[in-house]
Amino acid sequence: MKYAIFTKDGEEKTRLEDPDNPGNELPIFEEHESVSAWLVEATRLEKIPPTIGRYAIELVDDDGYILEEVPEEEADLAATDANRLVKDNEDICQAVGTMIAARQMYAVATIELERLLDGLSEEEKPHPMTADVMIQTACRMASEPFDENILFQGLVETVFPWMQKICQKHSEEDIETQKAENAEAEKRRREVKVPIGVSLDPKDDAALTKGRHVVFVGYRPAIKVLLDHIATTVLAAHDDDHPQRLFTVIRLIEKASKDEMHERLVRLGKDDWEDCTRTNESFPKLVGEKIFSILPAMPDLLICDDMTHAHIGLHRSHEATRANETLKRLGRWAVDDAGAAFIGAIPLSSDKPPVMMGSEWERVRTHAVLRPVSISREDVPEGQVKIIVGKDAFEMVVDEEVLRPEQKLIVPE
Repeated sequence: MKYAIFTKDGEEKTRLEDPDNPGNELPIFEEHESVSAWLVEATRLEKIPPTIGRYAIELVDDDGYILEEVPEEEADLAATDANRLVKDNEDICQAVGTMIAARQMYAVATIELERLLDGLSEEEKPHPMTADVMIQTACRMASEPFDENILFQGLVETVFPWMQKICQKHSEEDIETQKAENAEAEKRRREVKVPIGVSLDPKDDAALTKGRHVVFVGYRPAIKVLLDHIATTVLAAHDDDHPQRLFTVIRLIEKASKDEMHERLVRLGKDDWEDCTRTNESFPKLVGEKIFSILPAMPDLLICDDMTHAHIGLHRSHEATRANETLKRLGRWAVDDAGAAFIGAIPLSSDKPPVMMGSEWERVRTHAVLRPVSISREDVPEGQVKIIVGKDAFEMVVDEEVLRPEQKLIVPE
């Protein structure tokens, strides 16, 4: 193969003039490395201006004209032969593999050299072309005759230990970079509100801040319909700033079956989670055994349909007292471990508006937003009922038959 140096002016290329023989073109080179070595030397002796972006090394014919591309048919035949030989001939395969590895090591070394030079202090900053000179000098030295035994010794004693050190360093840097990216993504996830579709106050945006606790108290069937609505709303929503970011939910429900599962919803029946807040370790253990193997990501919302059953050690105590013990442990896990919001419920047998007076309820209010859930048949068509949250903060009209037991949660596809 023959090579020549061309000056570049946009897309136009012209053979470089020989600085030692003005008026004549620079002779053709037999090896690519010889061209690089000449450029380094000529630049050093200031025979030609700096080389960055000014010159191109092209493959030429005997007359110094840039070779045209190989015809497509010939290229296909050559590619077919190359693939066959690399596949069938182990020696050729090893030779080509070594060439690939050598070029990859060259790329690693070049990038590392540039990184090291860029990292020097202002006092040590070299000339901008220093990297070019080093690289071209290395190419020239590599083109000189060498002893294969000395080459192999250099690979074992210098190149392989250096590559091991560089690869280990880059792996550690990649790990740190990934940690930083994960931390930033987790920080962002924890900052995004959960769109629950239920307002807690008249001017509320129906979205719950991560780390916030809400407790609903009221008629059991109405509570279940309300929590169904919340779960369905959350699963159908997405992060407005990152539409691909969807929400995940853990729900501790009375009864759960596999046909009611959703890829971003884990529903555990009471047999699995009852008394799960007896100790500080009880619920984290349950999560590790029953939930994290199913859930694709950290939950954004934890729902407990009946907080009084999550802590039954105080079964003779007031329901608010038991709920408060549940709230302290489930709420702590939701905030500290999962970075999630928490919604709990204290279902009652009466359909009358709940009366939440006394010190037991005040303790719940200390840790959570406490909202009554009531029903009304006023101002709605016959056969329907209105579910009301708080003091008219949120209303939903449903068919009265949905307040019957065993209604299943409908989740989006």
